[in-house]
Amino acid sequence: MAKQSSFTPLIIFAVILGIAVVLILAFALINKSENEISNTEEDLTANSDNSQQLSQPAGRQVRNIQITSSGFSPGTLEIKQGETVTFINKDSARHWPATNVHPSHRIYPGSDREKCGTAEQSRIFDACRGLSREESYQFTFTEIGAWGYHDHLNPSFTGTIVIR
Repeated sequence: MAKQSSFTPLIIFAVILGIAVVLILAFALINKSENEISNTEEDLTANSDNSQQLSQPAGRQVRNIQITSSGFSPGTLEIKQGETVTFINKDSARHWPATNVHPSHRIYPGSDREKCGTAEQSRIFDACRGLSREESYQFTFTEIGAWGYHDHLNPSFTGTIVIR
């Protein structure tokens, strides 16, 4: 009869501990991206001045956010309710802007990644696919608040849209 090694319980404990640490770190990263909405009023105003503004019918503004190899620029954008934001991919890699939380995309009211490819797709804050270089995605924000978003293909790229 084979003798059981005394190291087996230690190996099992180490594996379980490693899995627990990974899960805790993943949860902390998700919460961090949701909580990065606490910028000062000066920061919000300064960043919103960096965006390009184009006229839109009915006197509304279209604001641009560029997606580069470094992330979203500007990272925080303050707009008025009903304004449209255009996300433009300036990188050679594909990028997929969407509301937080990765991967479900449910933070912005009514949004849900499961609505991609349905009749509701035009009403959710989700590009629903990776954008190639120079491709863009537009979304009109109607809900007042501060809404975190990310790049679904590179979730470490995050930003915030503040609607007043």
